Amino acid sequence: MKAQETRKRQSSSVPLVSALIVKGIVGVDRKKHGKSRASLISHVVNIRERTIPPLPEHSCGNLGVLAISECTTEESQNMEFQDFARFLGDGINKTVTACAQILSDHGENRHALIDNAVESIDKSFMNDTNLVWFTDWSQFRFYETDFGWGKPIWASVANMSIKNLIILMDTKESDGIEAWIHLDEKDMHYFEQDEEINQFTT
Repeated sequence: MKAQETRKRQSSSVPLVSALIVKGIVGVDRKKHGKSRASLISHVVNIRERTIPPLPEHSCGNLGVLAISECTTEESQNMEFQDFARFLGDGINKTVTACAQILSDHGENRHALIDNAVESIDKSFMNDTNLVWFTDWSQFRFYETDFGWGKPIWASVANMSIKNLIILMDTKESDGIEAWIHLDEKDMHYFEQDEEINQFTT
């Protein structure tokens, strides 16, 4: 399979994997608090390959924006896996579309994306909102990196202190996605008991 085809397949899988994880975390939050709460889900979207014209391949800096998806308390209570997948996919696609014009619209989309990120950061301080943070590293080509000792056998992520942070990475064979999920230890106990999580993961 060509590298470009692999990356496209991984990109289309991200909302599905994210939806499965979010549904599990929303269920954990409901058990923990005894009720459904509003949820705010954030995906970091890479700008580099999405602008028109595209940025140089080796551009430096944190060239990313946040795709924010918000669920009300009622929505969080009633949404199933397919609802989460469509909901998160729409949020990511909307942000990707805005990224395409970020260099050529006299700053309109640029301000909208930044304002969205600032608003989500403000909401992160609200106690009655369930926050879930995603960052997708599945196209970073870790397994192609060679510093002189050969390519890595396995790339992983160090322990993170940020609660409800999920880092998505590709597998060595590029045939799947690994999800590094950082939860409170007590929350992880509930998460690991989720039937759908156990059904779809290995």
